[in-house]
Amino acid sequence: MNVPEFFLNNVLINPPKNWRELSLELNYEDGEFKSQQVLINDWDFVRENIDIINAWITNGFIFEGIPFRITQLNDVGATDIIFNGYIDLTNEAKFGEYGITAKATPQYSVDWLNDVATGFSIEYLHEIGLINSSDFVDIPYVISAIPDYKSAVIAVIGFTLIINDLSASIVSLGAAIDAVLSGTFDWAEIITLVGEILKFTVLVIASIKLLKRIVFLLMQRVKYHKGIKTRTIFEKGCLYLGLQFQSTIIPDYEYILPKKYVVPKNPQNLYNYGVLGAFSPNEFPQVGFPDGTFADFIIKQKEKFNGKILFNNNVMMFERVDYSTAVPTYQLPNIINDKFTLNTNDFKSNFVISYETDVRESNTITNYLGTSYQAILKVTTLANPTLNYGLAKGLTQINNSYALGKRKNELTNIEEIVKDLLNILDTLIAGAAFLVNNLVSVINGVMNALENFIQFIANVGDVFGFEFDVPDFATIPKFDPIDLSNIIENRIGMLLLENDSFMVDKVLWLDSEYKLMTTQPTAKNDYHLYYEIDHFTQYKNKDWNQIPFTMNDFNEVKNNPRALTPDGNLAKLVSVKFNVWNKIADISTKEHYIYTQNLNKTFIEPNGE
Repeated sequence: MNVPEFFLNNVLINPPKNWRELSLELNYEDGEFKSQQVLINDWDFVRENIDIINAWITNGFIFEGIPFRITQLNDVGATDIIFNGYIDLTNEAKFGEYGITAKATPQYSVDWLNDVATGFSIEYLHEIGLINSSDFVDIPYVISAIPDYKSAVIAVIGFTLIINDLSASIVSLGAAIDAVLSGTFDWAEIITLVGEILKFTVLVIASIKLLKRIVFLLMQRVKYHKGIKTRTIFEKGCLYLGLQFQSTIIPDYEYILPKKYVVPKNPQNLYNYGVLGAFSPNEFPQVGFPDGTFADFIIKQKEKFNGKILFNNNVMMFERVDYSTAVPTYQLPNIINDKFTLNTNDFKSNFVISYETDVRESNTITNYLGTSYQAILKVTTLANPTLNYGLAKGLTQINNSYALGKRKNELTNIEEIVKDLLNILDTLIAGAAFLVNNLVSVINGVMNALENFIQFIANVGDVFGFEFDVPDFATIPKFDPIDLSNIIENRIGMLLLENDSFMVDKVLWLDSEYKLMTTQPTAKNDYHLYYEIDHFTQYKNKDWNQIPFTMNDFNEVKNNPRALTPDGNLAKLVSVKFNVWNKIADISTKEHYIYTQNLNKTFIEPNGE
């Protein structure tokens, strides 16, 4: 019989005193797998092994795990690694003159991750430079607060006066241009035209300044908060732990906008209004990472995606709970096992999944649709209606730790009014530009003809030996119209916020311009993509006790939570407990088994009304 070999601090040692109790367990029902555990909670080290442990402590390494590895030759002569991890002397280790009892923790396991991921925050990753400014994105947002309608009335009056003044100036400008182009040359008409052009130009410049101030009064400018990709936080946390990261369920366009408690005043302080926030990216220093530890972040993501952590050596994978890395290869032995139980205890009549709302951010409340979703499972036909669904009970509630970002899909009434007025101004200014540009075209044409005539005379003079320089007539530039309505149009698709600060992290789906995509995360989407698999699937459960089992069999199931029953059906593994010394195992399975079709599922998506 092949006996396991034990290595402490990478040195082959005599086995611990209690090594024959060595058993391995795989438990898949906690949502993780490859969470291989050695069932001996405490290893008893004696004799020379005590010296190795004491030397480790003497050298100052008590807060560092001692490498601990167990291997065994399998039936084909290859070496299997039964356990690879470390001895944790900080976890209730017991010291004595003739023995030391200490616990072992596997490397690259869920238990190991739970321990180390609580030991550092995401802010710490920023402090040491693993997360830097290049990892942040600038998310544009607009304030959704309704403006003061008295100010709006005053603003409309101001717009009207500007429009009237520009209209009168354009009429005068047109008359002056017609007088110059249609009559004989008259210096008085030229001077009048120049005056009208200057008057119109000054009026346009003053109007634009006043318009900007009026628009600023009615609606704040587009501003920017820093955010970060969900995937980036996973990658940086794993990099700190010496891991690589893989996931097929996290969208590459999913971002987290962390809560903002303190937002500085804008450095420009336009019109002395003391407005908060950045009018452009990097206008003042910002960060875009959520608070909490890396473990906190992982827990929140597991809640959102109904996810689990898997390890493939130093690769950490984040997938949905039913994910499997391979097709099943292990088949249970052909033994009689006709006893089973039904998973009726798993039945939950109600399943509710919801996102957070934010009292500081009313858009999460007034635009409530998508925040919550409920699935209700009821018995279709009752044999005894007086029992009134007595067995259809229970509630599963998933509380997502994020709030939903709300997209600006339309303009407010005030914005529509301002947009219409700006369109009128665009039309007026474009009309004036047309008149001026016609005059400029005529003048440039005359100057071009004059330049060509003088060039002709110069060429003739060259023939007879007369040389003189031809003056360079500058071309008068044309007047480019201004698209003022674009001030309003580019707000569509941006994040809506009631205030610059808010109290709950948001999850957003962003496009290439970091505006919100038309499709955003919803509780309904999360239920059907990630959680419907858990509500409610019918199984029969079986226990396979004291069955023959080898290390080869263990290797087949430790990375794959599925197996084949003796008759070839697919079964899910619930747990495997393998005694290495005796080569026997206790295995629990569950197999799809429809035992009732007298159920009906209905859905409710509250809209907040």
